[in-house]
Amino acid sequence: MALTKNDLKQIGEVVNEIVDKKIDALAQSLQRQFDLIDKRFTEIDKRLELIDKRLNKVEMEIAHLNASTSQVQRDVSEIRDNMVYRQELDDLQSRVALLEKKLGVKSGK
Repeated sequence: MALTKNDLKQIGEVVNEIVDKKIDALAQSLQRQFDLIDKRFTEIDKRLELIDKRLNKVEMEIAHLNASTSQVQRDVSEIRDNMVYRQELDDLQSRVALLEKKLGVKSGK
């Protein structure tokens, strides 16, 4: 039994209908997967925004610490410039005591 053109046409329509349904099902499945991926990217974006805010806060805190450290360094430098070492002070006290003794002046202590 040979197939007629009409038979082939009907078979082609059935095959096209089946293929179209399969393609539609695949497209819907892919769309659901893309929607899930989009949702995950949205969640990741939100998390990255939070991380970015936290990072900005940390950067501000570091800048504040740097400013504080700079002030402490300036203070230490100023103290160092005006500082008298213990040995120098002891030497000066000895010399003043000797001068007071030679001049006959009572010590201020």
